Order: sequence, then structure tokens, then C-alpha cells
Amino acid sequence: MDNLDSATLEKMLGEGTPVVADILIERARAYLAKGEYAEALPLYKRALELKEKVWGDDSVEAAKAMNELAFFYSSQHEYANALPLYKRALAIRENTLGKDHPGVATVLNNLALVYNAQKDFDKAIPLLERSLEICEKTLGKDALDTGNTLNNLGMSYYDMQDYVKAVDYLKRAIVIYVAKLGDNHPDTNVVQENLDLALKMLKQ
Repeated sequence: MDNLDSATLEKMLGEGTPVVADILIERARAYLAKGEYAEALPLYKRALELKEKVWGDDSVEAAKAMNELAFFYSSQHEYANALPLYKRALAIRENTLGKDHPGVATVLNNLALVYNAQKDFDKAIPLLERSLEICEKTLGKDALDTGNTLNNLGMSYYDMQDYVKAVDYLKRAIVIYVAKLGDNHPDTNVVQENLDLALKMLKQ
């Protein structure tokens, strides 16, 4: 089945079969990871079309596909395309899952990263603060998602040249990453490098 193109896959399983859209998303992720962007984009778009058709425009499943497509656009620095998708996904998840659901926190983080990339920190910081509040409340203060949000907050303040706050958030983040993933995990190393950069700037 991995060797089948998307059209053949849909014909074989039926476009209304829930698994088809998820298979397309997995394939798109694989293409994105390999840098094959032209192959990834139509699969993300088709997955969204299928999820909207099968589950509805305002369904959680449609929001999942919106988030995936928005992530693709964000990775390509196509923020004008990413923002409306993230906003739609956020509204759907808030309406269907509740405003304090971890899935809402995920989209808040993603949306904030787009604003952060655009240097629009006045919009990014409140979203990250809200995401952190949700993660701590629903997942726990030592959860990896909490650590990820702390890292994102730290780097937002780093980009704002507020190194005191950056160090504070990154110190909290690294404790979680070390506890959950260990000292030598690649993600832990990234957070440690972020903290080292912030500490270096703070000492200047």
C-alpha cells in the first residue's frame, strides 16, 4: 500500500474511508522531512479536503488537517497561508474540545511561533502564556509539552532581547527535558543550547 499513489489509494479504499486522509498526512510528513516540498503540499491539501468532506468543515478531524497544512506553510515561511489555517483550527478546537484542552494549547503554540517569526511579539507572548497555563493545568508542570512551551517562551523573550526572562523560562524548560528525555537527547541538547545562548547574552 505504501507504493500506491494517492489517487489509486483513494480508489481502492474509498475517499470516504477515514484512514485515507491519515495515510496521506503521514506520506506528506515523510516528504516534508526529506525536503520534497512539492510532493508534500498536494497531499496535505487533499487530506484536508477529505477530512472536511467526511467529518465536516468544523470537525476536530478537519482542524487536525488544517494544523498539519499550516505547519507545512510555516516551515516554508509562507506565514500568510499558515495564519488563517491555524486560526481556524484554534477556533474549531476551542468550540469542540473546550478552551482548556491540550489540543488547544498545541495550536496556540504553533500560532505563536508564526507571530514570533514575524517579530510580532505582542501577539506571540499572550498565546504562549495561555498555552503554558493550559499545559500546566491539564498535563502537569513537569510535562514535556509544558517544557516545550517554556522553551518557546524563553526564545520569544530572547528574540526580544529580554535575557533575564529568557533565562528564567529556559532554566525551567531544561529541567523538564532532562527529567523526561535525559541529558543526551537531541531535543534536550537544543534547549540546553538555547539556555547557553541566553546566559551568554545576559552576561554581556
